[in-house]
Amino acid sequence: MNPARILGFNTYLLFSSFFFCLNTSKAQVSEFYFNLGLEYLNKEEYDSAIYKFNETLKLDSNFANAYLNRGLAYYNKGMINEALKDAYKGLQIDSLNPVAYNNKGWFHYQNKEYQTALISYNKSIELDTTLEISYTNRGILNQAMNNHLAAEIDFISALKLNPQSAAAHYLLGKTYVLQQNYQEALGSLNKSLSIHPQYIDALYTRGEVRGILDDDFGAISDYLRIIEIDSNDYAVYYNIANVYARIEDYNKAIKYFDKSIKLNPKHADSYFNRGYSKYIERRYKDALIDYNSTLKLDSTNAEAYKDRAKAKLMLKDITGALKDMDKALYYNSKNPEYYYTRAVIKTEHKNYKSAILDLNKAISINPEEGKYYCSRGLLKMQIGELQVGCQDLKQAIKLGDVPSENYQKQYCK
Repeated sequence: MNPARILGFNTYLLFSSFFFCLNTSKAQVSEFYFNLGLEYLNKEEYDSAIYKFNETLKLDSNFANAYLNRGLAYYNKGMINEALKDAYKGLQIDSLNPVAYNNKGWFHYQNKEYQTALISYNKSIELDTTLEISYTNRGILNQAMNNHLAAEIDFISALKLNPQSAAAHYLLGKTYVLQQNYQEALGSLNKSLSIHPQYIDALYTRGEVRGILDDDFGAISDYLRIIEIDSNDYAVYYNIANVYARIEDYNKAIKYFDKSIKLNPKHADSYFNRGYSKYIERRYKDALIDYNSTLKLDSTNAEAYKDRAKAKLMLKDITGALKDMDKALYYNSKNPEYYYTRAVIKTEHKNYKSAILDLNKAISINPEEGKYYCSRGLLKMQIGELQVGCQDLKQAIKLGDVPSENYQKQYCK
């Protein structure tokens, strides 16, 4: 999300004009340049806007709004420190300007100077309790500071001043998401989109919320609407692919991962998740290619090593699979599933005792997983320790592992 874009900073023309003139003619010329600067600012021609504001300030160095709007032009060029200097200069001239405090707060927020930003927003609201944008921006700040209840109050205050603010409804919905209050979030996002049906950030977030609420086709519908607005955003194709994977329509998932990768061939997760979908579809060689691509982009991805190991196992490359599991455990030695997977591969290699050691490690990390005991029990039986193996099966059954019940009936009479 780009709050500056969403909240209208590019067209931020507020509202006071205090002219400090040497004479009428000079004031008219400075106002002329100032208005030209505003026109360029509205057209997003920031260099030209800065030039015109500079001309304004040559004629009238006490023109507060010229500093404030030049600061916005600097901000939109990414020159935040210059923007801050102009906000402070504007306040030196007009120390009671709530807009200047709001702008200063926004620029400090961009610099992650949150406490200083909060002081500025509080002052802005103290000076003008009807300035909607200051409540909205303070809400954004409170979100960043994980003060979600304070953010909620700020966005509600903004909406009392302007019930038709699509941005405030969206941001309130986002706050509810952060509080895991998904039904309330959905209501706020619906209101935002009823006001601004092409609001991409709101569509993204509503798609995510619908997915969380198991409305998968509603999520897909939102993402498809985004494609109608911007067909070049790889992330929306990636999101759609993940929804299809979640509902186990892997062929459609693969098609959308293809589109995501075409738009962004350096997105490692698209290759990884496409590889998983191909693996589920038993396209093991194709999955292996995708995992290779993932690891070229992210050589420390332990999950990719683990899943590539599983693909190699299906292709009977047991040595390669074991090497990949060693890599996975090198990058993440705390994941019990990695030890379990390596144990499965070692079992295929008939290295039963070493596999048992891996299962011991998995159990030491997560003693509540029944399948670890089941696998260890079967391996114990394989090396002749029937009684110990049956004890493991008994523990697996206690933990809810259904296959262990059949194994117990078969081997532990």
